[in-house]
Amino acid sequence: MTMKKKFLSFVAVLIVVGLVCEIAMAMKITLRRVVFEGPKRAEVITVINSGDEAVTYRLGWRHFLMTPNESLSDVNEQSLPPEIKPSKDMVKFAPRRFTLQPGASQQVRMILRMRGGVEDGEYRSHLWIRPEAKIDSLKREEVERNDKQGTVKIEMLAGVTMPVIIRKGNLGAKVGITDLQASQSGDVVTGSYKLVRDGERSTYGDLEYTCNSGVGAYKLSVSRGNAIYAETNQRNMKFNIKLKEGQSRCNTLNVVYREVDGFKGDGERVLAQASVAVN
Repeated sequence: MTMKKKFLSFVAVLIVVGLVCEIAMAMKITLRRVVFEGPKRAEVITVINSGDEAVTYRLGWRHFLMTPNESLSDVNEQSLPPEIKPSKDMVKFAPRRFTLQPGASQQVRMILRMRGGVEDGEYRSHLWIRPEAKIDSLKREEVERNDKQGTVKIEMLAGVTMPVIIRKGNLGAKVGITDLQASQSGDVVTGSYKLVRDGERSTYGDLEYTCNSGVGAYKLSVSRGNAIYAETNQRNMKFNIKLKEGQSRCNTLNVVYREVDGFKGDGERVLAQASVAVN
């Protein structure tokens, strides 16, 4: 079989039987995000190799844009929109590359060095941590053809990112929940609403869904780590939640947006809440 025919055959396999991509991920990070606010000037994150082989990690910066209907989209650093104010030039970190044996850990130290004349506002870049590629952008590419099942498996490089935020000045934010609607079909509650933010800074927190009120109330679900970044003032949210066995019908739904970012020393606080009758 010629190389061209082999290639066409491989493409046909992908189209006919589908592609199964498995991301090899064996890494733990001690923090989800870093916020420099007030007198804070330093932070330490720990990277842990939870796999069973030695891995070399590389760190760098990325930038993302949040829109109302999409969580985050990747943005080229050379063409950042004016809504995004990067923090990368004011945060230094080390090391940028290291190797960890299985079970070993490495501290990455971050220091804020704010330049003079910086305007009040919120600045954000995303720290990117991933296993170092051995060949181009792939750590290991393994294609397996199983003639009996007709499957294709590709194992690819994976990594994580975390926002690194600088807040300068007396920044505030308020959030409201609008257009909340919900319905129940069988044991599934579905609906939608808008998180509307007003202010100079982003918010970050958990969304708690509670059914009914008073006697018989129960927590339906918790969605953790929901941000509204400074470049947008709205997130269009949808939910589809299945009741647990034994839970009664959800007649009313209460949604609470609870901040866990920490604001001027506060551990958490309710930013917004709303209730609606469930159809």
